Amino acid sequence: MPVVAASFGGLASLGLALRAPERVAALVLLGSDLDEFAESDELAAFFAEEQAALDAGDVTAAVEANVRTWVTRGGRDVDPAVVDLVAAMQRAAFEAQMGVDAELEEPDPPVARRLGEIGVPALVIVGADDVEDFVRLGERLAGELPGAGPLVRIAGAAHLPALERPDEVAALVLGFLAALPPADR
Repeated sequence: MPVVAASFGGLASLGLALRAPERVAALVLLGSDLDEFAESDELAAFFAEEQAALDAGDVTAAVEANVRTWVTRGGRDVDPAVVDLVAAMQRAAFEAQMGVDAELEEPDPPVARRLGEIGVPALVIVGADDVEDFVRLGERLAGELPGAGPLVRIAGAAHLPALERPDEVAALVLGFLAALPPADR
């Protein structure tokens, strides 16, 4: 079955492809994260701001930091409905995590060191206006996943191209899936 995932979900889908390759026939990765990379000062500052807000119990400030980093970065003109949707989703994610004491199980070795083992067809997409870390991660994924084609950059989109440019992303994904062998769709 093809797996379509964005951001942290991309890392989870890569882990699935390594852990249970029989379950993954293809990957579509949108602004995918990796578990090992050199973080930029910009991204480190964002994570510090987000964590400080959450530690202070200020979910609103943490949501605003996320929207500013992932959507409206640099004063981009973004559809207010997208901004509102991302803010609502991020708030719901924070609220769902409050009071939950859980740690992410880190794969050993990290997924980032095993990309060459994932042989399924892959479509790697990034927003051209995303945080530079994620553009570089997209380049890395497109270069190291054996079944990946060239990186696709969506102009006028940041970290969530499927929300900002849904028609363009849908056309790319549907075209990619249609080109898979029927048994893998």
